[in-house]
Amino acid sequence: SLLPKNLFEESYRLPSTDGLGKDRTQLKEAAAILRRAGWRLDGGKLVNGKTKVPFVFELLLYSPEDQKLALHFAKTLKFLGIEMKIRVADPTQY
Repeated sequence: SLLPKNLFEESYRLPSTDGLGKDRTQLKEAAAILRRAGWRLDGGKLVNGKTKVPFVFELLLYSPEDQKLALHFAKTLKFLGIEMKIRVADPTQY
């Protein structure tokens, strides 16, 4: 099985932070996971080690009120070299 055994045996606890939004420990852990998965930094951008395709994705939001949180998340991901594009869709598009 690819899933760790403790996933089914332990309760999940959210990671604790100091609330400042710059938790280096979690960023280092995320960077290590991405490296193990084959991603590499190239000129400040995270790219696939084999294909050199950058790690870019789009977050589709339903509500403009969520945009502030999404912008903060995008800023944090940028530290890892990940580009997150944000698009707010009206209800019919969503």
